[in-house]
Amino acid sequence: MKNISKQLLLALLTLALAFGLFAIMPVAAGLADEEPEDPFTDVSATDWFYDAVIYVYDNEIMQGSYNEGEEPKFAPAENFIRAQAAMIFYRLAGEPDVSEFENSFSDVVEGAWYVDAIKWAEDDGIFQGYGNGKFGPNDPLTREQLATVVGRWISEPKEAEEPEEAEEAMEAEEPEEPEEPEVTGEVEEAEEPEVTEGLEWPDSASISSWAQEHVITLTEMGAFKDMPGEKFRPKDKAIRADIASVLYNVLSGVE
Repeated sequence: MKNISKQLLLALLTLALAFGLFAIMPVAAGLADEEPEDPFTDVSATDWFYDAVIYVYDNEIMQGSYNEGEEPKFAPAENFIRAQAAMIFYRLAGEPDVSEFENSFSDVVEGAWYVDAIKWAEDDGIFQGYGNGKFGPNDPLTREQLATVVGRWISEPKEAEEPEEAEEAMEAEEPEEPEEPEVTGEVEEAEEPEVTEGLEWPDSASISSWAQEHVITLTEMGAFKDMPGEKFRPKDKAIRADIASVLYNVLSGVE
């Protein structure tokens, strides 16, 4: 009888352990499949761009750098070039076929990693180049250019606007002979730069005319609300954290 009781007890114990193990295994497997909340070593929960970086990463809009032997990084302070910006919107569009599109820019090399994205971005009206036959794929994207391309992306298609301002000088035309100034003894006051109504940044006067409408739209949407500082700094180079923050606030509808 004692042997039977021991055998029965051993059998029950074995069943209990087996069922307990099976109950635990799915939970452990689920935990193993979960990705870390913050995959980047250079992004902290206290950073102003933290939520934006996690959003663009989780939604496969932006990625980090994964160099062999190094921890993954997002490089939030790194400058963003114009070709990379074109690639983001091209991917968001589903990377449509552009085999029938022409390459309008002399500095966009066929076969380059960005050529399809730039062809699509020009055809869609998001990017229009500098107006001198060049796109500047490796030029840093400025903050007012960022506002412009995002503004065009979220708006309805329309007629071509003014081209983005080039960082390099346009080909110089033959100068005309300067006219002799008329001496009157009176000093004219310098004209104030024209600023579109609705721009409320302290440095609004330095925002290019072709960018002003888009800056207003995105400001009203709260696209720039997380960026530090009181000024817009339109000519500053946009960094990866800026791109992530604007896309996060626009796409997620954060108010």
